[in-house]
Amino acid sequence: MGSIDTSVDWLSHLREDGFCVVPNIISPEACRKFQNEALDWIESCGFGFDRNDRSTWTTEKIPPNEKGVFRYHSVPHDAFMWAIRTQSGIHDAFAKIWNTNDLVVSFDALNVSFPINPNTGRTDIEPTEAWPHIDQNPRSLETMQLIQGIANMAPNGPNDGGLVVVKGSHRIHEDYFETIKGFRNVRPPNHNGYPFDMDDVKWYLGQGCEVVKVCGGQGDLLLWDSRTIHWNCSPLGTQTRFCQYVTYVPRNLMTEKQLEQKLEVFRARVSAGCQAHENPDIPEQHRRGDPLTRPRQEPAESPTILKAIGIRA
Repeated sequence: MGSIDTSVDWLSHLREDGFCVVPNIISPEACRKFQNEALDWIESCGFGFDRNDRSTWTTEKIPPNEKGVFRYHSVPHDAFMWAIRTQSGIHDAFAKIWNTNDLVVSFDALNVSFPINPNTGRTDIEPTEAWPHIDQNPRSLETMQLIQGIANMAPNGPNDGGLVVVKGSHRIHEDYFETIKGFRNVRPPNHNGYPFDMDDVKWYLGQGCEVVKVCGGQGDLLLWDSRTIHWNCSPLGTQTRFCQYVTYVPRNLMTEKQLEQKLEVFRARVSAGCQAHENPDIPEQHRRGDPLTRPRQEPAESPTILKAIGIRA
């Protein structure tokens, strides 16, 4: 575990289809530990959640989240999150994509999505509706600028929720925007993202694209081009979805000043999205070190973590 399977030509699939699955990156032991620690974290937040009592699998008793995505209580910086973020196999996959080992990592979120069904899951919410979008500026879609990743920490089959992509959509956006004569959903010029609706998706399907629910085994790494239309769907079976979002980009996308600021963001335990080379502002409560801005288990400033942040001795 932790090494790249060279017999699988996942990089060609990523380029052609806009997504791929890199198998067996994280060990089963690490995955099981992650699952337990993620549930420990949810229970420790004090809302009344009990993993063994399905009656507590409710919005009132689960910490604040968006479609199963958690950033509450600085969980992206919890030690168990850093243990996965710095897995050598994840780093090596991104090194292969970018053709360099000199990378920096994102401070991205945790996802724990409990199944929605009357027999073995939640009954207080409805399944998530599709929310198709891309995470790259629609004004600069000619080249790949970012590859996003999901460290898949539990089996994720067709009925287990997770990543949905429009296969091949990353290659024909210019034709689409030419067809509709510009952008329907106006965003600031420097905004990395664009929302679509399902009528838009129908146009892509008419050009030969395909909606694919991406499935993966425990310990697999799911990757997709940020230009690929995608969304996440809810698990409806018996399996809880456990995963972590993680992205690496070349370190040279950041200046030395920005790298110093990234270390400040880390020390303030501020979460961020998939744009690993962009630093968020540090809120005042994080600068003060308010209790809710500190993770349950602080990460060590180890050489491995500092290297992933971009600090070089």
